[in-house]
Amino acid sequence: MRQIFELVIGRPPFDSVNTRPTSLVSQMMDLTSDALPKRREYHWPATEAASMSDSEGHTLQSWLDKVYFDKRKCQDLSQEGIEKVGEILKRLLVFEPGSKASAADVLRDPWFHDEY
Repeated sequence: MRQIFELVIGRPPFDSVNTRPTSLVSQMMDLTSDALPKRREYHWPATEAASMSDSEGHTLQSWLDKVYFDKRKCQDLSQEGIEKVGEILKRLLVFEPGSKASAADVLRDPWFHDEY
């Protein structure tokens, strides 16, 4: 996921320099609207994670739009292409490993084969 994001956007998906795991989890929860599995809640209490969030109010797609189209002189992707990137990233940004798309699943997406 990180490699796809950095390839398209040119920077890491989350602010991870000197950041605690609770902040990263909170950022992921805010951007993807994915719920933290019950068995993991004791690691990251919801109130602590929520209070550390700096991406509140953004969706993954709105954030992608903002960072991709803001101040870039040359965009290689259209709005439709960035939306497809968002769909692919959302399939990868899930907490439950069994629900996460595999690399093979992602690479089979028609977008990677000019069928989109």
